[in-house]
Amino acid sequence: MLTIISTSLSICGCFVIFTAHVFWKDIRSTSRKILLFITIADLFTAVGYLSFRENSFNYSCKFQSFVTTTSSMMSFFWTSCMALYLYAVSIKANSDLGKRIIYVFHCISWAVPLLISLVALLAHKLGEGCHYTGTADWCWIEESCVSSNETRTNSQHYETVAWMLLTGKFWEIISYIIIIFVYARIFMFVRKQRKLVESSSSSVVVARFRAVEARAIVIPLFFIIIRIWGTLQFFIFTFSGAKGPDDCPYILRCLQAFGDGAQGFVNAILFCLIADKLRLFFVKCCNRNKGERETLLGKTKSVQKEKGNPLAISNPM
Repeated sequence: MLTIISTSLSICGCFVIFTAHVFWKDIRSTSRKILLFITIADLFTAVGYLSFRENSFNYSCKFQSFVTTTSSMMSFFWTSCMALYLYAVSIKANSDLGKRIIYVFHCISWAVPLLISLVALLAHKLGEGCHYTGTADWCWIEESCVSSNETRTNSQHYETVAWMLLTGKFWEIISYIIIIFVYARIFMFVRKQRKLVESSSSSVVVARFRAVEARAIVIPLFFIIIRIWGTLQFFIFTFSGAKGPDDCPYILRCLQAFGDGAQGFVNAILFCLIADKLRLFFVKCCNRNKGERETLLGKTKSVQKEKGNPLAISNPM
């Protein structure tokens, strides 16, 4: 039930981001395009989780595992790329570098996850496993479950752990490290700039700096909060050799069931619904009739071009 709720919210959130991208042409910056790529991956993940049923056929489970494993890794890769891009254009102030590395991001973030998933599929490692191996109620790494009075060999255990790392957890942990480092640097950079201009700038400019500081904290915090539960289960399985669901706290499974499929929903909140201009745009669109909405859509271009934006980082975030 939690998976159904979170993935349904995530699908709705993905369409909110798609709607903003289609109708608000002026926000089609490079960083927003990266957000669009993250959203595409999150949409496939949410649909894959939502479509899974425990009574699915074996090949259906393999297909679901292939789709969600690939899309999850793509989301991790693009999330890391977003952070690296923001680091290049804000901390390093090198917009040319930011434009050049986008092509590298495409080659890595689409091709590498697909290649890893294909290798795992051809090695017959994707499919239905035991739900205590780091997933809530969906397919991932195929494994033979053992009863409480049986013993899993070390080679079987380490092989499963290795495939889990390769097909998701390693890239997820790397994403944690990258976004924490980058957004911490962005926070310190913006805070330093704010203190330099605080005494000589208007309250509006200072408020913009503070808003960016807040987002530099909130974005990595939310990313980790919704994803960390599966990682904790993975570590429990890795180091304790869990043999059954009772060996992993039930609350972790519940939190993972909600969190892993909710990335699209959280991104919609962080990048659309709490962004002042986009929030105002959606509210006005919802409260106006068709003719007024069309007029409003035609006027959005001028809103984003206002001068005096204290940081280029304000738009990406």
